[in-house]
Amino acid sequence: MIDHVGVIKIDVEGSELAAFQGAHNLLSKSHPVLLVEFHAIVARQASWELVELYDLLKGYGYTAHEFNRNELVPFDQSRLSNPEFYANLIFKKD
Repeated sequence: MIDHVGVIKIDVEGSELAAFQGAHNLLSKSHPVLLVEFHAIVARQASWELVELYDLLKGYGYTAHEFNRNELVPFDQSRLSNPEFYANLIFKKD
């Protein structure tokens, strides 16, 4: 049995929201660092919006970051409104 998960990397082609909705216990107990693909077009094809996933993870106390010139910087949530937004984001527990 695994007692602790430190990192989760997920890219499930539009099922990211469902995957994290089903990971309540893991996110609540282990608080792993999350590496998540955010792809607006794929999310819409799966009938959800990126802000739903962002808000779900934020509700667990996570903050989003991304790499900019080899530096981890806070993510600007307003970018999620771009209908073609795509990025791999890193979520860390506050």
